[in-house]
Amino acid sequence: PIHHLNISSFLDDQVEEYCAWQQSRGRKPRLKAEYQKAYDVMLADAIALGLIKGDPSPKLLTDQGAG
Repeated sequence: PIHHLNISSFLDDQVEEYCAWQQSRGRKPRLKAEYQKAYDVMLADAIALGLIKGDPSPKLLTDQGAG
């Protein structure tokens, strides 16, 4: 199921902001790079945060090389 998030911005902006937030919480460049890979996959495949929340399996991203 798709979960609608109560965030008032465009879907791609939500993903970008979430990625930036995750990156800001880590120190290591490799960790930040992995979050960037996940962001790139989500953007390329039009995956919104609501889809990730509905199916939190990392397989959606790892199959595309993130993580």
